[in-house]
Amino acid sequence: MCEVNGVGSRIVGILVSFTLLCRSVGGSEPARVDPSSAIEGTVQVVFLDVGQGDAILVNCPNGSPGIVIDSGDVPGRVPDARQRFQAGIGNYFHASKTIPLVIATHPHSDHIGNLAWLFGQFEIRAYLDNGQPPRKASRTFRSLEVAVNSEVAADGTRRLNPDSAIEPLEPCPGSRVSLKILGPRRRWGDCADDPNNCSVVVRMDYGKTSYLFTGDSEREAEERYLGDPAARGLLDADVLKVAHHGSETSSSRGFLAAVSPKVVVVSAGPPGQFTNRNYRHPRLATVAALMSAMPHALLRPASDFRVFDSRRNLWTSLRTDLPLYVTASDGDVVIRSDGENLLLPGQRPP
Repeated sequence: MCEVNGVGSRIVGILVSFTLLCRSVGGSEPARVDPSSAIEGTVQVVFLDVGQGDAILVNCPNGSPGIVIDSGDVPGRVPDARQRFQAGIGNYFHASKTIPLVIATHPHSDHIGNLAWLFGQFEIRAYLDNGQPPRKASRTFRSLEVAVNSEVAADGTRRLNPDSAIEPLEPCPGSRVSLKILGPRRRWGDCADDPNNCSVVVRMDYGKTSYLFTGDSEREAEERYLGDPAARGLLDADVLKVAHHGSETSSSRGFLAAVSPKVVVVSAGPPGQFTNRNYRHPRLATVAALMSAMPHALLRPASDFRVFDSRRNLWTSLRTDLPLYVTASDGDVVIRSDGENLLLPGQRPP
């Protein structure tokens, strides 16, 4: 058996200055469907390819917009991030002008870069952030606050408090979609100097399927969730949005064991481009830990993506048939659920 950092034969190959051969796993490409077309009765979660940053769109079972979580970076840092986010909104939300819930996981620009624009284009019924303004507010954050406060003052938007206990929200009324805010909690202390560890963490359930969205939570935050009985019981999820773009500061083995995801999605920019020239996400060690935590219950056609090996200080190619998606190579990643089963990109309900 071929292994890399403890990961077994599900890695089909690693290519760098050497070649590592593992056994190939077969699989046929499922029938493709238009990813921008919501399927009636399914929840559609779109992890937008916005370069180095996060942006997630959720369509309700009736096809209408339900949730926006983050919005990618500003053009000054990732030149086409705004264009990609705006195109994604147009492709997946179509002609709708109302969004029930917008969530800013934390005030870094690669997450809130285009939310002020969103407020200028849509009626936002509810807005949730981590409740902790950064010590040094960026121009992007200040612009967003102006937009949010203007809508709140006009009674157009309800501002939610993430510390209001773990109560379900219903962004898709009349459906089985429920949302629980796991954190942050004020008792955890001030995160104004380190917003990552006070990222809003959200669990979404639809029937028997579940998603966990983690923002940029790092190991300190993960330990808090593991140590909180109420939150820990809600970590187990089918789909995991990997924290902090696949950084080595997140995705501890204890946290991944508690989540035990069947599908994982990493939102990261192209290797060596723009802000990912310095960040170098995702990291090989983190991807290896993710693969070890996945139960191998689902497979996808084998695919290649790039990871950064910090031990050797170089980018390397990884090939796997596990449902581990990286937006830099997979583009927009669309995971649907009919309430009973997950539908991987391109799959239709049975």
